Amino acid sequence: MIKLVASDLDGTLLLHKAQSLPEEIFSLIRQLEELGIMFVAASGRQYPNMTKLFAPVASEISYISENGSGSWRGTVSGFF
Repeated sequence: MIKLVASDLDGTLLLHKAQSLPEEIFSLIRQLEELGIMFVAASGRQYPNMTKLFAPVASEISYISENGSGSWRGTVSGFF
């Protein structure tokens, strides 16, 4: 059973140097959540930049930021 889906941003969800995510990503993330599957955005980007990209679902997902040096759940100020 799948419990977690992690995805890189640049070159994966953000194609051709895009600076915003396709709108359909947010509904897909919500569908994963309904199935009990956690979505994790992983990137070398800083956490505040990542939460802006995922604004519609920012508090519902987890983040691995700054090339793995930070791990965050939602928009809570702290590591998990």
